[in-house]
Amino acid sequence: MKKIRTRNKVILLLLLLTVGYIGKNVFDICSFSTEDQRQKADVAIIVSDSLHMKRAMLLAEDAGINAYSSPTPTSRYVSLRTKIPFLARETFYYIGYKWYRVVFPK
Repeated sequence: MKKIRTRNKVILLLLLLTVGYIGKNVFDICSFSTEDQRQKADVAIIVSDSLHMKRAMLLAEDAGINAYSSPTPTSRYVSLRTKIPFLARETFYYIGYKWYRVVFPK
């Protein structure tokens, strides 16, 4: 099994924090060694809820990260009562971020 490289660890940590997951396991994989610091990542795999994936991929693209999506097969949002508010929130933030990119281009 390959070690997770430094930049991948940072990306993974940011994505997990973005979706609201903070736990001991996240910080265990984010320890840095000299070998990790020598290597540079050229690709990332974004694992997230499928309802969040579009915005996560857009953020990765804007950060210059060559990313591949891997939506989780399960979700904590299982009923329409939980899916609709989450999807509405994701849509709001996605449109807001797209607007921000137009108003404040790089």
